[in-house]
Amino acid sequence: VLRAINDWKPEEIIDVEKYWDEKDYKKLRKKFKEEILIIIDPVDKNRNAAAAISPENFYKFKKIAKQFLKEPDAEMFFKKPIQPLTKKELELQMQNRGTELLLVKFGKPDVVPDILWPQLRRATKRLEGILHEYEFTVHRSDCWSNEKDSCAIILEMEISRLPLINEKVGPYVWKEENSRDFIKKYE
Repeated sequence: VLRAINDWKPEEIIDVEKYWDEKDYKKLRKKFKEEILIIIDPVDKNRNAAAAISPENFYKFKKIAKQFLKEPDAEMFFKKPIQPLTKKELELQMQNRGTELLLVKFGKPDVVPDILWPQLRRATKRLEGILHEYEFTVHRSDCWSNEKDSCAIILEMEISRLPLINEKVGPYVWKEENSRDFIKKYE
């Protein structure tokens, strides 16, 4: 596995039981869209056993596997404890970065983790998209759940409030129809 993962690409399909023909892979990728890795469940051929793996963790694992093959050390596979920042440290870090955090916390939907994580990632991307439509800049985002009763989406944003004045560049004034439409839209 550690050697093989170096050749894995996004949307890689691993079907150990050979449930699917390679000609079906395009259909599978469409079915499991937005999932970085597709491992066909040996018990249920219509389930992606890797649905909970985020793109970030996929690439982290690839990197660790590569490092391990060069220099084996079992400690690489164990996460070092992270010391949480104090409120003051977090505020100082955000001030130094010149960004603001937006945290959306909500109850966990009544679904299993295999369904929860892809839903959380899609919700995070959708929230980013909505913010982008309203001209907010999101630098980073992530989602979290304790898989019991709580979920959260956190976004690091350039600003959390838009200015009251927003300049829109319209069409050339001699393009009368386009100018009229532009004025109607932004009046």
